[in-house]
Amino acid sequence: MTNVVNTAAEGDVYKIDLQDGKPWHYWIVLNTPNLIDGKFLIVSLTDRNNFPRNMDVWPLNYSLCASVPLAKSSVISLPHARVKDQVWLNAYNAVFVCQSTPIALQRARCNLIWFPYFLRPETKTFVRRFHNQWEALCGPAPQNPPKDNEPSHG
Repeated sequence: MTNVVNTAAEGDVYKIDLQDGKPWHYWIVLNTPNLIDGKFLIVSLTDRNNFPRNMDVWPLNYSLCASVPLAKSSVISLPHARVKDQVWLNAYNAVFVCQSTPIALQRARCNLIWFPYFLRPETKTFVRRFHNQWEALCGPAPQNPPKDNEPSHG
């Protein structure tokens, strides 16, 4: 794992410590940064118990990247989805981990389509740029979170 040197790209996964007293989290870049202002959508994964209202639980050992299985059942922390840029990544000394699997990238995007009511207004507005493209691949939203020993959506 290396510190951010290159510009963020769609599907990049970073370890980021927001320096807020909580442990670092994995963050996924959901789109190619905008050519004009460099903005992109980025979402973080958190322990499923930190945001139990998200019904899409990513199970223990889910392949975030080809070589990175999740260490615990996790969810996308929808209230923490952000519109950010390279300056933000650099400010937090983001560490590049890997390129997400195509399935993990799509699943993270679908969370923003399935559960828009948890997003900040700025994030909702940015998601509209991609809504039709991403929604076509999402299918229905999960209705009930699986138990820890059950397979999950996706």
